[in-house]
Amino acid sequence: MRTIRIAASLLFCIAEVFAISRTPAFAQATQTSGDYTAALPSVEKVKTQLRVADPTDTVARQVAVFTYLQTYITRIVYARHYGGPFTAGEQKLMGDYAQAAYQLSQDFTKSHTPAEVKTFQQLEGKYEVMNALDWIKQLQGQQAADTYKGAEVSLAQSYQQHEERLQQQMKQDQGGGRSSIAGDPVLDPMGIFARAEANRVNDPELRRCLELGSSLDACEGVGAIQGMASILVPFAEKPNPNERRLHLRSRICACQRAHHHRLH
Repeated sequence: MRTIRIAASLLFCIAEVFAISRTPAFAQATQTSGDYTAALPSVEKVKTQLRVADPTDTVARQVAVFTYLQTYITRIVYARHYGGPFTAGEQKLMGDYAQAAYQLSQDFTKSHTPAEVKTFQQLEGKYEVMNALDWIKQLQGQQAADTYKGAEVSLAQSYQQHEERLQQQMKQDQGGGRSSIAGDPVLDPMGIFARAEANRVNDPELRRCLELGSSLDACEGVGAIQGMASILVPFAEKPNPNERRLHLRSRICACQRAHHHRLH
């Protein structure tokens, strides 16, 4: 239990470092950028511009773009201020895009066979990951493009600041005689825990969870504490990597759902 308490304390410190690092670097850009939502495509424009010969392919493209446009807006909001608020223009477009994606999906599902629906879902998933952002860039105006670019830069800088602070904290703990685990000559004589800490922040799902604004201890959850204990106590229960992945994905989805709930 003492080991777990020490590990939990270290996670809390890391979370504090991350919270401090999330400075509003994007605030000044948004103050002068105006209402970028006026430069985002309307529902009708998306439907018209993404129409192709194959009806299934058409709906898949449209739903993928409407879905990604919600992520697009949310990323700008996160960069401006994690947790919101959404502007009136952002709320309206989020609602319009969500309704359009839902209606198109429902209409297709009701009027096609299960095999056709499966094909549509596979196409939509592929397009959302591989093509949607490029199509949005072709449909948006310059003001939206500039605002989104600024958001991406801000999110990248914010995460980089967090990572630098984390590394600095780890080095200070290793060389300053503090009561941390990583690099401790007694508790971590082989540097195993220090390497584990460095590797964890490079996990792609963990990086995404942190980028969305959740704290490190929330992203890692109890599994991180169990992992620390298993390093220090050989007979401690080993964390299940599948449970950890599911936990990270649930945290990412929870961050996204929290903003949708605020809109209704």
